[in-house]
Amino acid sequence: EKVAIYDSSAGRKGKGQTFGVLRVKSFMRRYKDFHAFWKGDFRKFYLSIPHEVIMMVMRQHISDELFLDFFEKNVLNFNSDITDLLHEEIEKKKRYCHWASDVPFHEYEKRGITTGSPISQIIGNMVNTIIDRRMKEVYKAKGYHRHCDDTIGLARTVEEGFSFLNKLDGVCNELGIVLKASSFSAPLKDEKFNIEGRGADIMGFVFSRRNCRMRKRNKVHFATAIARVKSRKRRQEILAAYWGIVKWGRCRHLWHTITNRNYMAFRDFGIQGNEEVTILDGKRCFNVQSTS
Repeated sequence: EKVAIYDSSAGRKGKGQTFGVLRVKSFMRRYKDFHAFWKGDFRKFYLSIPHEVIMMVMRQHISDELFLDFFEKNVLNFNSDITDLLHEEIEKKKRYCHWASDVPFHEYEKRGITTGSPISQIIGNMVNTIIDRRMKEVYKAKGYHRHCDDTIGLARTVEEGFSFLNKLDGVCNELGIVLKASSFSAPLKDEKFNIEGRGADIMGFVFSRRNCRMRKRNKVHFATAIARVKSRKRRQEILAAYWGIVKWGRCRHLWHTITNRNYMAFRDFGIQGNEEVTILDGKRCFNVQSTS
């Protein structure tokens, strides 16, 4: 925790998705002169981390050789064979991305850590701290935040955003990590000044200058799940899970739209329209067994 920068989340105590969302929203308010943003993602991050880089980072903070030997033999006994996949991404980046760095890609013999390990995110954060500090302290990136292996930053222009991507790609090449070819820089959408830009899609939300909306994929999953559910207990679980996402964005109208349309029908309780109906105080009453 003392080594990592403040603006990184996932796998850190008190710094989860909510922390990242609030930080990005504060960046949108603070840097009003920055009209563009850039976003980068790593290709198969956990499976591509070189073992030599991990041991280099561990030796910077741990001096117990007995523990380091135990760590190397037991935790780093996993080797992922994704070299061809990484080189394919590098060739794609050189062919289609003008921001690709000229720094040569560093080859390593052994790569990868298991994604199900309880310390995988800790190791990933320790390795990513090298990149974070280079971008923040050397290249002076503003509005910079990293959530796991997704990185976002603000820029004054789209060209400046591409220059930050070029620097990020160079740092990744030095460490033997591959930045995806789908990384991009784009103008930031601003509703007040009618700037038809692009929303920053990260951490389950789409951020613009004035708004924070739920990601469309999450919205579709929410609407589908709540429409198919039959159990009242399961319905409450789904509502509670998605309310944790909705309440941090400007999604209250979406919440009421989805939840108010999907209450259980009378037929789900065994009440059919062809049952005997009596009129009581102006209301239709079905002659069926009462249900609380």
